[in-house]
Amino acid sequence: MSDFYTAWLERSKNNHKIVDEAPRVARGKDLKWVRTPQDYKAALMIAPETGFPTGGSCLMRAEIPVGWHTGKHFHGEEAIYVESGEGFMVLDDKRYDFFPGTVLHIPYRSPHQLFNTGKTSVGYLSGLAWHLEADVYMGKMEQLEECGENDPKVLAAFPKEESQYWPEDGRRIAMHQKQQEKSDESKHGATYFLMGRSGKQNGFKATGVAISSIFVDLAHTKSHSHAHPEAYLYALEGDGYSEIGGKRYDWNQGDAVHVPPALSGTKLNQKTFFSDREEAFLLASAPKQKFALSLDYNMDKFGVGSHLTYYGKVVLLGFGDVTADNPNQTGINPMVPSDADPNVYVPEQFNFNGKLVTDLYVSYKVANQLTLFAGADNLFNVHPDVGVNPLAKGWAGDNESGGPWDSVQMGFNGMRLFVKVAWEIGK
Repeated sequence: MSDFYTAWLERSKNNHKIVDEAPRVARGKDLKWVRTPQDYKAALMIAPETGFPTGGSCLMRAEIPVGWHTGKHFHGEEAIYVESGEGFMVLDDKRYDFFPGTVLHIPYRSPHQLFNTGKTSVGYLSGLAWHLEADVYMGKMEQLEECGENDPKVLAAFPKEESQYWPEDGRRIAMHQKQQEKSDESKHGATYFLMGRSGKQNGFKATGVAISSIFVDLAHTKSHSHAHPEAYLYALEGDGYSEIGGKRYDWNQGDAVHVPPALSGTKLNQKTFFSDREEAFLLASAPKQKFALSLDYNMDKFGVGSHLTYYGKVVLLGFGDVTADNPNQTGINPMVPSDADPNVYVPEQFNFNGKLVTDLYVSYKVANQLTLFAGADNLFNVHPDVGVNPLAKGWAGDNESGGPWDSVQMGFNGMRLFVKVAWEIGK
């Protein structure tokens, strides 16, 4: 009889095989369209049901005919990109207009419904994390109304859009194409940020699923090589191919590419979840050298004492600039451009050398129960080093606390003079 651990090992091998043999491209021309209670016409593109080993999310396409609306339901988070058509979404009884190029964010378990008010069909892409939510028993999906034809009286009753933001906490719900943020630096022909890599750009607060960016690559050009745990790419326009794991996968307009969860155990895949920067902070919380020595001497009514504390060397890392190892600036092998030559990169490392701090006090016993103290903490006004790499001082403000004096263990308050009175009760 097999034990549980042997079963785990076997499952790990099987997972690798499934990922290696899975498809990488969902063909728009081969989609299986169906009618659902929520959508007049919908098709899964990248999802476990279509043979893609996702990390718990999925990508779907749907259409709303002229004069129709979707069903009304709620579930976990959702991100929507409107390819064609116009109308509005009602979310938590608030109206949000949409047009071609609009991106919509659906907060967790917020009831929502889309209405087509234009003269052409509305086509949209939907990203959800339903499979993950369901597998960890946090997924609740409830249908409140089914899709159907619009009622003119119902449409007329909806007020005009008041804001693109959610009144509950101020997060952004809708952003139109003309509002997209163009990046100043890009490894593509151009990059337009929607919800951003973190889901928190442009006022959004997406945590479960986000439509991050639109990449534009000119004809006969290519993007930079990079890596990440998992990604979906949808071809809005044009034809081309992607190289994934050393293999070529051709795609056309309307296709979707799946970069699967990486199981190869490379440094980048491991560090995505526990970066070099995070590891450095953990190590700095328990430095190799730190000791304290207290000396006290009392004679009659007088006393003197000293407390010596040595703080060992601490090395911290920054977030780094965008590199092949660190595409999302998360502190994986963090490198930054040097001051002398922006094309030469140096480690973004902050070295705080060991320091000895001296505290001193004197005391005088005024009476049997009363003692006066005077002294100084950090008598010699010792401070941490300026922990920036001297070859990249221009990046000094890019560390955790926003300045070159980071949150090291000894602090940076300097010398403190004090006087205190001690009263002993019970004598």
